[in-house]
Amino acid sequence: MLTASSDYNLLSAFAARRTNGALTLLVINKDSLSTFTAQIALTNFTPNAAVTIYSYGMPQDNAANTGLGSSDIARSNLFVPGTNFTYAFAPYSVTVFAFAPTPPTLTALPMVPGATQFVLRLQAQPGAPYVLQVSTNLTTWTPSTTNTPAAPLVNLTNSVPAETPRQFWRAVWEP
Repeated sequence: MLTASSDYNLLSAFAARRTNGALTLLVINKDSLSTFTAQIALTNFTPNAAVTIYSYGMPQDNAANTGLGSSDIARSNLFVPGTNFTYAFAPYSVTVFAFAPTPPTLTALPMVPGATQFVLRLQAQPGAPYVLQVSTNLTTWTPSTTNTPAAPLVNLTNSVPAETPRQFWRAVWEP
């Protein structure tokens, strides 16, 4: 569990970092009449811009009682341009934000001619697992290593196999 707080007495917030590096935020609006618009600020986590939202409120509760409409948990997507955004929480509702970490970037550092090793710099969300994959044709990708960085920048040293004329590398978040 992580620290989450709200400026409203009737709006409770709870956050958890998942084992796959994702972040979930649960917000409960306990007010029966008011929609609260709240500012959400994420600290030490940079989310992917596409966020999945799950919500359950009075429309679903009424549908469950009357049989009219959908009583399922509503699922929607939200574009979040950064670590701060606002959201309107409907009365008597439970909302869960599922934040994936920002996609990793992988950069090859300059190589010395004749070197037998090269260095890739992984820029990624600390605490999230990323798989380093290698390909010779950009079609078939093979996992090379899995890394869970403790810092946003990690240098990864790899050997240059003599029998492989070229290799392509990428880093992929492992959800």
